[in-house]
Amino acid sequence: MNKLIPALVALSVALAVSVVLAIDHTLTYVSFSIVNPSGGEYFSIQPIYLNLGNLTVGESGSTSASGLMKVNVEGTYEFSLAHEDLLSHEFSVFNVTVTVGSHSFTLSLNNDDYKVYLTPGTYNVNIKVTYVVNPTAENTTVVNLPVIEVNSEESSS
Repeated sequence: MNKLIPALVALSVALAVSVVLAIDHTLTYVSFSIVNPSGGEYFSIQPIYLNLGNLTVGESGSTSASGLMKVNVEGTYEFSLAHEDLLSHEFSVFNVTVTVGSHSFTLSLNNDDYKVYLTPGTYNVNIKVTYVVNPTAENTTVVNLPVIEVNSEESSS
């Protein structure tokens, strides 16, 4: 009897894993994050990961998430939409509304960068992505594609 209990537990775990693997028939994954290309000397970022989930042609929706940005050096910071070529191929609308402290702006496929003057401190960063999938979108899987890049103008001079 004592040997039967561990065997039943192992069998239950194996069946649960098999069922989960059999159910997952995912067609598309889309993930996004904010990355810190400047190395953190001027600022550092707690990345924001957004998962749009499984999308179908013509689908629209939005998702939001929050993170932190710590600014060490006062100056102008440029927020840029990355991978516009891929995004414009898969989405007819892809808008990213960014709020950094009291500054709010929207990046889009046609307006892909914005500059903000920030003083040292820790800022709450809120991101809202609004999208419409292109009627001609193809089967695509994207995981952790950088979608917003931040650079300090002082670090590039």
